[in-house]
Amino acid sequence: MKAITPLFLKESIFIEQMAKIKEDLLKKTAGGNIVGKAFLWMPYLKFHFQYTDLYDQVGTGISVLNAFFPHYIENIKNLIYLFRPNFLERTIDEIEDPLLFDEIETYILEKRLFKEDPYLNQFVEEFVPQIERLSRKKQEVRNNIYWQARGGTFVPAKYLGRVDRTSEDQLSELNGLKILLKHAVNIDSIPKTVHLEEKTLFYTPYLTFLLTKKGKLQYHFYDVGKRGGFLERFLKRAEYDPALSKLCRIEAHVHQQLKKTLGGNKT
Repeated sequence: MKAITPLFLKESIFIEQMAKIKEDLLKKTAGGNIVGKAFLWMPYLKFHFQYTDLYDQVGTGISVLNAFFPHYIENIKNLIYLFRPNFLERTIDEIEDPLLFDEIETYILEKRLFKEDPYLNQFVEEFVPQIERLSRKKQEVRNNIYWQARGGTFVPAKYLGRVDRTSEDQLSELNGLKILLKHAVNIDSIPKTVHLEEKTLFYTPYLTFLLTKKGKLQYHFYDVGKRGGFLERFLKRAEYDPALSKLCRIEAHVHQQLKKTLGGNKT
């Protein structure tokens, strides 16, 4: 299968690194207790696409999207947690034996069927109206400040400060939404529609822990795939994936499906 090669191929090194990760996780989640672990091959979709932006300009792009969890998401906006454009820098190889280690249960998660084009367009449509509304509001505030300044209208300083803070808050929210959307689909424009043209399925390795804290189950994911580009020479340790971990906390259906898939695996 096509996959990103794991950082650790020798079992003794893997066991040593896994112990360090468990120690790090227990420190990170003070009061937690690890009750399960698994080595996951997570499916991802590398996709080329054509898009139309807010100004009706046509462009092309390429990004990466998780291919297991989208099927189970109930709030389409949470798809934002599943894009990984940084995976484009990594090398995808042909992996002959995905069952690498006897020390830990290995699962190859299957790509779940979802209609990528309408799903991605529905996702984009959730953001675009909000971005357009905030853009109009920001312009209204700026016009108001400009009119006051040009007309020489006396405005008490405390009210000007309030207007400025309102403008700053709205500008901050607007920029945040734009950055999120641009990062997800890996382009410099705000897309209005998206059409997939070419797709490649590949897998990347994750070390996953099931932890209990205050009576609640939590999944924590560590990316153990080889980095690409400049980072490959220097970053040779597992990286915590807060986005996947958060998704399993805020999407009950995702959490339940993962639990069902892994079958309550124990340490």
